[in-house]
Amino acid sequence: MSRILLVEDNEVNTRLFDMLLSKTGHEVVEAQTAESGLEMAEAVSPDLIIMDLQLPGEMDGLAAIRELRKRPHFATTPILVVTAHALPEIKRAAIQAGCTDLLTKPVLARSFRDKVAALLGQGGGGTGVESGSAQAG
Repeated sequence: MSRILLVEDNEVNTRLFDMLLSKTGHEVVEAQTAESGLEMAEAVSPDLIIMDLQLPGEMDGLAAIRELRKRPHFATTPILVVTAHALPEIKRAAIQAGCTDLLTKPVLARSFRDKVAALLGQGGGGTGVESGSAQAG
């Protein structure tokens, strides 16, 4: 199906998202830092990038999104932010940085799958910033 880059440092969340994505036939490539996420994005040209905001290293998820959006070949690649930060200012910052959509952890499996499908143009839920309510946190 699609190649998805998952940039997430929490091992439990990584396993959960990987399972949900693999179960629906997607190829998942993982990175644990923003820096390695940028490198992997260049290496694999993903169809979708799923980005946590709070990541270890010199760069956070917002900085990585800004950097990706500067690169012409990632100007329109959908970027789904999945974060535990539900504050309106964090959501605004993610949108201003260039994310396509945002889900707040904890995320419901169905909401996650629907959002991924919608961003990949495969049907499912609509786009728009929304919160989840169970599962990954």
